[in-house]
Amino acid sequence: MKIIRKIFLALILIFILIFAVILILERILVTPENIRNLLSHESARHLGAEIKAEKVHIKYLKEIRLEGLTFKSVNGVKEDLFSCNEAAIKYGLFPLLTKKFLVKEIYIKDPAFNFKLMNGRIKNLSQGKTGDSFKKQSLGLLFLPDTVKMVNGKISLETEKESFMLENLLLSAKDVSVVFPFRLSISANLPENKDKEITCEATMNVLKKRLLAILKLIKSL
Repeated sequence: MKIIRKIFLALILIFILIFAVILILERILVTPENIRNLLSHESARHLGAEIKAEKVHIKYLKEIRLEGLTFKSVNGVKEDLFSCNEAAIKYGLFPLLTKKFLVKEIYIKDPAFNFKLMNGRIKNLSQGKTGDSFKKQSLGLLFLPDTVKMVNGKISLETEKESFMLENLLLSAKDVSVVFPFRLSISANLPENKDKEITCEATMNVLKKRLLAILKLIKSL
C-alpha cells in the first residue's frame, strides 16, 4: 500500500513539474512578437502572402486575440488579399514542450477578401514560396484546428471581364487537416439579391489540392 502511495505521489509531482515547465515556456514563447513573427513567416513561406496583425492580446491558458489583421502579397502588390477587425485563436499547451504552437480553434469576425483573377490565377498573390528571409522562428506551427469559424464576411472577386461581390459570409469547418480531407460549409448573399442565399457544402483535400463542392441557391420566403 505504501509503495502504491509513493508511486501515486511521484506521478503527481511529475505532473506538477511538467505543468510548471509548460507555464514557464508559455510566458517565454507565446509573446506578441513571436506570434507576429510566426504569422508572417509561415504565411509568406507557404502562401506567398504575409499575414500581419496590428495588435496581439494574449490571455494565458485561454486564447490569443488579434486585431487589425491583413493578408498582403509580398510581391509588391498594394491591395490587401484579406483583412479583418478581429480574430481569436485557441492553442494547445503541451506542444510548447517541443516549441510547437498548436492551433486548436480559430474564430474570425468581419473578414473581407479581395481577389483578382488573371488567366485562372490570383493576380495579387505571389506564386512562389517566400519567407526564408524572415527572422529565425522561436516557434514551429502545428495547424490542426478542431474548429474554424468566420462570420459577417465579404468576398470581392475581379476578373479580366467582370467582378462580383458576396456579403454576409459564414464559414464553418471542423477537424481541419493538411493531410486528411475535411468538410466545410459556406453561406453568403449577393448584395443585389439579399433574399437569396448561396450555400456550399464542400470537402477539401489540402494534400491533393482538391476541392469538391455542392452549390445551392436558396430564396427566402
